[in-house]
Amino acid sequence: MTRWIARAGLALAIAGAAAVVVSAQEQDPMTDDRMVVKPQSPGHQLLLPNDWPIEHAENGVIKPAAIEQYLSMKFQQVRARFEQTDRRIQQLETRLVTMEEERKTLLTRLRLLEERAAQPQPMEGSDAKQAQGQEADTGSQAGP
Repeated sequence: MTRWIARAGLALAIAGAAAVVVSAQEQDPMTDDRMVVKPQSPGHQLLLPNDWPIEHAENGVIKPAAIEQYLSMKFQQVRARFEQTDRRIQQLETRLVTMEEERKTLLTRLRLLEERAAQPQPMEGSDAKQAQGQEADTGSQAGP
């Protein structure tokens, strides 16, 4: 019975590890959890995430940097990303205000053009003389 429970536990652990590997592949590159083997010394290996800094000890041994240094680096990356996003949002807000002002200007121009188009246009030049001549002809015919 205990062997069956141990095997079930092992199977669950393997399934959980597989799920972690799949979810790590789907994550954002900034939080990539792929592991890299870095040689520490002959016959030894160091398993670390890609971006974990390493330190070279005086005796030639390579060791991982302190977790505080790694977390500090990660928080700096996140802060930089937030600052970049904040700058982009400010640029977009400025652009939106400019576009709203342009829209108001264009709507005002459109309204003025529509009002002008609705008003009767006075005739100029030879068209006005012809219209006056036609009015005179119709006036003299209606006469006495």
